[in-house]
Amino acid sequence: MRTAFVLLATVLSACSDARQVLIDSTFASQAVLPPVRPTFEVGLWPGEGRPVVHAIRATLSLLHAPFEGAPIVGVLPTRPGEQLVYDSTRFQTITPSDSRPIKATSIHGRNLGPLRYLPREKYYSGSFRHTTIEIAPADTLEYLQYRAEGTCFVRVRARVIDADPCPVFDTTAFAPPGEPRTLWWIYVRGTNTSGWLLLTDSTAKVVDRTF
Repeated sequence: MRTAFVLLATVLSACSDARQVLIDSTFASQAVLPPVRPTFEVGLWPGEGRPVVHAIRATLSLLHAPFEGAPIVGVLPTRPGEQLVYDSTRFQTITPSDSRPIKATSIHGRNLGPLRYLPREKYYSGSFRHTTIEIAPADTLEYLQYRAEGTCFVRVRARVIDADPCPVFDTTAFAPPGEPRTLWWIYVRGTNTSGWLLLTDSTAKVVDRTF
């Protein structure tokens, strides 16, 4: 009898340990990963003109902040093709694209300094000085994102430049870069809920631009 009791206790202990392992692994799989922080972001939409954005799906999850993994603050009921009302935007560079100069050259534009976030009002404030930066073949140019009308944001020697014209389009001076990984968010205003929406092929799309 004692032998059977010891055997039963051993089996129960093993089952308990296995159950705890299962619980721990389940919680680990459900753990919220830290949000991916952009290397650079602006409070501007990409391209010329204010985008007119229409919903693609019938419900849209709105987030507390413009970061992947941020908490959902509400679900906006809508209709495919319905125009979305938004009052803020955030265009983020998650991974820039590197480009090497082919020869000694120069970059012209506004020197924004070592910032990571550029608000809309600061972009239009006129507080940044125009500059020319001499570039050598040993330098690395980070293509951050396209801006508008042939300009772009680049980073060189830890300084962000609002480059005009965009140097990466000059294939005689720079090796063509790939496209940087970017995310575009808008702050949607609904009747009962508001929050940040990530524009993707399954959430919303630009159908027009107003000037």
